[in-house]
Amino acid sequence: MAQVNLNDALQVISKARANGILLFCDNDKIKYTLLPDVVPDPSLLDEVRQYREAILQLLQQQGDASPEAAAIPVTPRTADDIFPLSYSQERIWVIDRLEGSTHYHLPSVLQLKGILDREALKKAFNSLLERHEVLRTVIVEHDGRAYQKVQPVSAWRLDEPDIAAVVQTAEVISGYTEQLIAQPFDLSRDFMLRAQLIPVGTEEHVLVIVVHHIASDGWSSDIIVRELGLLYEAYANGRLPVLADLPVQYVDYAVWQRSHLTPETLNQQLEYWRHQLEGVVPLELPADHSRPVVRSNSGGALPFRISASLGEQLLVFSREQGVSLFMTLLATFKVLIYRYTRQTDITVGSPTAGRIRPELEGLVGFFVNTLTLRSHLVNNPSFSDFLQLLRQTTLDAYAHQDLPFEKIVDAVIKERDMSRTPLFQVMFQLQHAASQPMMDAGSLILTSFDTAHTTSKFDLTLSLEEQNGLISGFLEYNTDLFEVDTIARFLEHYERLLAAIIASPATRLDQLPLLSGEETRVLLEGFQGAAIAYDMGSSVAGLFRQQALLRPDAIAVTDGVRSLSYHLLDVESEQLGLYLRDQGVTTGTMVAVCMDRGVGLLVALLGIMKAGGVYVPIDVTYPAARISFILSDIDSRFAVIDAGYEALLSGLRPELSVVTVGEAAPWRRAITGLSPLAAVAATAAVILLVYSFRFYGAAQGHGGMATIILPAWYWAVVL
Repeated sequence: MAQVNLNDALQVISKARANGILLFCDNDKIKYTLLPDVVPDPSLLDEVRQYREAILQLLQQQGDASPEAAAIPVTPRTADDIFPLSYSQERIWVIDRLEGSTHYHLPSVLQLKGILDREALKKAFNSLLERHEVLRTVIVEHDGRAYQKVQPVSAWRLDEPDIAAVVQTAEVISGYTEQLIAQPFDLSRDFMLRAQLIPVGTEEHVLVIVVHHIASDGWSSDIIVRELGLLYEAYANGRLPVLADLPVQYVDYAVWQRSHLTPETLNQQLEYWRHQLEGVVPLELPADHSRPVVRSNSGGALPFRISASLGEQLLVFSREQGVSLFMTLLATFKVLIYRYTRQTDITVGSPTAGRIRPELEGLVGFFVNTLTLRSHLVNNPSFSDFLQLLRQTTLDAYAHQDLPFEKIVDAVIKERDMSRTPLFQVMFQLQHAASQPMMDAGSLILTSFDTAHTTSKFDLTLSLEEQNGLISGFLEYNTDLFEVDTIARFLEHYERLLAAIIASPATRLDQLPLLSGEETRVLLEGFQGAAIAYDMGSSVAGLFRQQALLRPDAIAVTDGVRSLSYHLLDVESEQLGLYLRDQGVTTGTMVAVCMDRGVGLLVALLGIMKAGGVYVPIDVTYPAARISFILSDIDSRFAVIDAGYEALLSGLRPELSVVTVGEAAPWRRAITGLSPLAAVAATAAVILLVYSFRFYGAAQGHGGMATIILPAWYWAVVL
């Protein structure tokens, strides 16, 4: 079978699902079921026939999902029954208990224009909650385990704040929506859906719907909005709504999942993922701010749109390369991360719909699963070669997609790092969207209303959507790490890289153009300036001393909280250097540095240099085993740290002599005149030792000589 057929088949299956057509295999024949109110596109069915053999092969790999094959049974129940959580629900419940889960809120904000029938809207919500039990469940504990319990719909209420029905400013509307979106759910008491109706004018309202992710996903959000519109239209016109029956409810799925995924089935897939993710390493994206010791979910987002001409070229390119559009966009995203980080081991998460049975297609619930897609970009391959490697990785992952992500995390991650999400820190997703115009519910028109992103579950999430050949989306980012200007440049580089791979897919990854002409000019010309002669034999500390004497009152360093002039930085680093010498640091002594970025870090580095020591930076977000390895390998007795990191290092190496950088540190003492420590530093052959960790081989330490200074923009040029 031609390679192109298999990949095009994957794209056709994805496109069919996005258009409400579920393909399944039945006795070596391809059949399909339709979502409610979906009319199949004849051209799409022609594509299914064109790639019949390849689609059949992929469907057979996924297992039989025909309506007749082992249908999900309906679980008998009474009003007081409790039911197990699905594996995905269980993970979010644990997260909610540990740190809260406002970043798992799924908002839908709708603008309602026209005469609103409030009673019809309330009846529509009641019918929606009656139809989808998961929206009116609560999580209860029994014998130390979590279960879901279905509540009667009569307790649900639409929130209507006491606001005058006058035109509200965008800021006022935004304030109400953000307040509702950020309001935490009490999963043990609250319905999983809440809604607020905000009057904007006499014939205009904003409807804010927030659903907790434990009961919903992106696919479900579309179902909720679509069915709410249909229900409202029926009630507003005095008709009884007609919606397709739901064969099962979410509790039936959760019970079935627990029995369907037997230990034998789980172990078979688990072996694949254990092998695939062995030794996975975190991404070290260059950030604008230090990574917090405990990860937060503060976020923002920047919209992104690929030009129509480039979008069309990408579709054609993907077909020519025998891959799906998803694979091309993901491969380019990974190459960009590689160019930013210089890491050759890149792991990115990507969601799958998880609706592996036809009876789940129209059901609201949390079905989405997450695949961890790992790539090794070694030996600087061409883009086309890397694309084929990623293609195989993706197909293999989809063949093992039944295993819940939670089970993979438990099996692979031995030690949790609270500063990062497990397995991957970057997410990528592409949706193929069918055209969905504004919903016209008689005298009321419902349109989506854009809302601000204030949370981010990962460091970065690139969400793209392809609709009729147009590709758009947004890049969500953690605001504790990145500034919006950095994210804007990242997106510019992504689009430039997409154009480059279209123009020259055979080019090796390191040679693909990334910077704009202006960026290149600034880097190559803007920082050159006039040549300044200096003593090539001078040390870094010696050169700094010269600047301190020439410009004592000029600001040398600032971190937004504290600033130091050249003179004060020289004095403070001198104080620390003298103290370290008194403690036993001599020329060539290794000194571990465990500090956040800031003014204090520069004081520490210069102080260690002046004492003749070699500073060894240690990232506090490293796993404990990695930190322990570095400390053991350098066999150091000294460490300079920020306050708060004492327990981290002393627990790993009790014999360390720890020096804290702070306002009341013991080394801050008056000195009479500056001692000749800069001359001591000049005798050091090495001032820096940096460890690199790769997915192959052992960690390596790299030393930096005391008399060589690279330009500050060196890594920018490498990009």
